[in-house]
Amino acid sequence: NAVAAVATADQPLSPCAPLLDASCHERWRRAEIRRLFSVAGYAHLPALLAPHAFAALARDVARLEDSAHDKRFTMPGYDTPRILRTLGGRRLSLGSPTLSLTYAHAELRSLLEDVTDGPVYSCQHGNEFMVANYATTPGATHGWHLDDPAYALVIFLESPPAAQGGVLEFV
Repeated sequence: NAVAAVATADQPLSPCAPLLDASCHERWRRAEIRRLFSVAGYAHLPALLAPHAFAALARDVARLEDSAHDKRFTMPGYDTPRILRTLGGRRLSLGSPTLSLTYAHAELRSLLEDVTDGPVYSCQHGNEFMVANYATTPGATHGWHLDDPAYALVIFLESPPAAQGGVLEFV
């Protein structure tokens, strides 16, 4: 018997709760995601997280926003602006057991290893392994840049339409 624990307003996601949406467990779906990733180097996963897990993450990230640091600079080497507020992995881990659980969740790691067709390693940088970016003001931007890790899982908890700047570009 499986027990699904649902996060409530004052509780983090339970380690016993399923993290991924049920569609992510379908073998054909995983094979299709892997194929798309191998062709494009990117996989769009609009139903990655189970609704209760997504809600728990969104709630915690919103609750922690007041702790974020303002960033306004030009990215060295890329000459692109960064205008946003950020919160690094250490602070996110301390402020949200849900985020820590999600990062280390075996179910998510298994899916990512299936998609990439290889091992996925934890990022060892204390602040960069998990980052919340808040681009909430007019003109806010994360700026074009390359990241060091081979893979990045980007979860948009909230985003405007593409015509209003809600676009992810990747190389």
